[in-house]
Amino acid sequence: MFLSTKKTTIKNKQKQQLLLKRQIIVQLNLTFSMRMEKSWAEPSSLAL
Repeated sequence: MFLSTKKTTIKNKQKQQLLLKRQIIVQLNLTFSMRMEKSWAEPSSLAL
């Protein structure tokens, strides 16, 4: 009984970590694309 619950908690933790990683990647992609759009909109910022 105890072993099975321990296994499930480990699985849940792994799932949470995967979700966190996915969220971080999505956020990074969003900020990066937004920065790219800004730099395209303002060529002067590229020169700086």
